[in-house]
Amino acid sequence: AMNALQQWHLNDPVSQKEIDRNNAVYDIQGNRNPFIDCPSFVGRIWDGPAASQPIYDECFPAPATCDPPTNVTATAHERSISISWTTVPAALSYSIFVNDQLLDEDITTTNYDDTNLSEGTYCYSIVAFCSNEESDPSNDACATITIDNIVENTDFANIYPNPVSSTLTIQTNNACHVSLYDIFGRCILQQYISDTETLLDMQSLPQGIYILKMQSVNSELIYSYKIVK
Repeated sequence: AMNALQQWHLNDPVSQKEIDRNNAVYDIQGNRNPFIDCPSFVGRIWDGPAASQPIYDECFPAPATCDPPTNVTATAHERSISISWTTVPAALSYSIFVNDQLLDEDITTTNYDDTNLSEGTYCYSIVAFCSNEESDPSNDACATITIDNIVENTDFANIYPNPVSSTLTIQTNNACHVSLYDIFGRCILQQYISDTETLLDMQSLPQGIYILKMQSVNSELIYSYKIVK
């Protein structure tokens, strides 16, 4: 009998007429029918069809879904990209991916700055992490860093030939750390130099644009040079 009553409850949702009558009774008597206000009580109190087919209402709202973040934007600046997205209500944190590689995780805000970038195109996607699941990745948002306006500090170093085909010559009077990056921001060479002239072998590198960064051991300043091969 209980299963039949519960199935009847599921098949016959609360009508506006029942809601109006419940409100009118409350105005007169000061009490209400809780099963009119909260049909979900049936499945919460008794086992049976109503428990296996839960009703969600104001008393027991439907659980928030772990949806992918939306409105993902990527805005390029001189050497960085700002990423933002819309909050996912159920999310506890986010992970951000760039060019399908994990960039950072456990992010609790809806914005992020990717800094110290080399020339290239960067595509970002966001994954939301909820209490018991994670969302699908968001749509990609891409931005391109161009470094056509790099000013080479010839007082710090003289670098030639540029374009280069095989060997790059670095002349400097400063002991420094040298790093070479490709257009995706990957560091492909790191070296400490103290000689006044240093040769870098670039013959095996594919053609493209590279960024050479030099930092003096006596300064926090970093000098960048655009190298074409």
